[in-house]
Amino acid sequence: MPDIYRVRSASITETGKVREINEDAVLESGNLYVVADGMGGHKAGEIASSLALSVISQYVEDSIGLLSGDKLMKKAVQNANAVIYGKSKSDERFRSMGTTLTALYREGDTAFIAHVGDSRAYLFREGKLRRLTTDHSLIQKLIEEGAITEEEAKIHPQRNIILRALGLEPRVEVEIASVEIKPGDKFILTTDGLTGLVEDEEIEKIVQNEREPDKAVRSLADEALARGGTDNISVVMVEFAASPDQPFLEETHEITTEPATDEAFPAAVEAGAKPMRKKRVSFTIIFLSSITLLIIILGAGAWLLWKNCHFVGISENRAVIFQGFPFWGLARKVSDWNIKLELLPIEDERKLASGGPIELSYEGALENFRYYRRKANRAVIVPNVVGLKKEMAERIIERMGLKTRIEGPPPPSDLKNRIVKSQTPKAGTALGKGRTVEILLDEVLPKKVIFYDLSHPVKRIGGAER
Repeated sequence: MPDIYRVRSASITETGKVREINEDAVLESGNLYVVADGMGGHKAGEIASSLALSVISQYVEDSIGLLSGDKLMKKAVQNANAVIYGKSKSDERFRSMGTTLTALYREGDTAFIAHVGDSRAYLFREGKLRRLTTDHSLIQKLIEEGAITEEEAKIHPQRNIILRALGLEPRVEVEIASVEIKPGDKFILTTDGLTGLVEDEEIEKIVQNEREPDKAVRSLADEALARGGTDNISVVMVEFAASPDQPFLEETHEITTEPATDEAFPAAVEAGAKPMRKKRVSFTIIFLSSITLLIIILGAGAWLLWKNCHFVGISENRAVIFQGFPFWGLARKVSDWNIKLELLPIEDERKLASGGPIELSYEGALENFRYYRRKANRAVIVPNVVGLKKEMAERIIERMGLKTRIEGPPPPSDLKNRIVKSQTPKAGTALGKGRTVEILLDEVLPKKVIFYDLSHPVKRIGGAER
């Protein structure tokens, strides 16, 4: 069925006149449009905003048709938050990074808006501009509480403080709104590099004057630059116009069919063929078509299931997150995070080797990954047993929750008093509980030591003290 809309979009992102790098990011991809304003120090904000767009785009692509539009966008943004938060905790350089995000996802004739932070979404309809989002900022909260006015907010010293962003906490509250699309609607997504310098009334006038999306976003960015360009400036515009080859209200046509008669097949009747033969051919075609359709449906279902299944498995002696099924090579690694297997208890390595449990979302697998990471953080430190007798060394190692194995063939004589010559792994190495420390014993028995009981007189034999 042809689309009832003719969709046009355009985007622009400018560094501005003050900032050295551009930490904003924009996205136009199919039915998904996003702006993000990164923060957190040198290049960290740039990474956060780009990472957010990448994760959301992939999540939407993988989940289309499985979730309703509002749930899809909420899950996508929460997934991006988890990824950014995890990266900020894994590397000191990205410790405080985060990003705002405002996105539009179109499903049929509905636009779903997902929003976190102080970037904004607007709707331009019938010549009027309407704001669709509320800033998650300290200034907005003060305005709502009546502590300051709109005019005072423009010069308030804390106007850049935001109360909500992706990557700052393990979980984030996502604001979701839905708008029924009408022909002629224009949606505008923008970072505060524009709205901090250009008033809503001025944005409305520019959009009224510039009918083409690419010219409109260019004019909006130029206006912010003319006002000083004190921040990165990013704008995305999406226009939904009535499609020229499809009326907005679709027409319906009644289709009638006439039953076939023998007169429709005179040659077959003359040849003595029975009309039922035509029906048998039809049944065969219907049967084969049904089988083909069933195979296609099952294949599509298996593919969708594969796209959504995730689990923690083993790759190159490390625990990582996979997408797909843990058999027949039907999985691919989807995470750069990893845990060294030797840090995990031996029973956990056996579980990971079987590739389970399987989760129906990336978030579920991520929770399992965090569970294993907590176990890895509780790994024990291998003690130093070199120079100790075998029995003592074994007792010390076992008290740490580890096991002992003698390296190489055992010496031929008594092991009880043998001395540990070396150990693998070395002392100070972290190991998961239940894992094994190999010890190598000295092949030479220590010299026999004679202890005297000094409480008794020294015996003399043949005049010599013994």
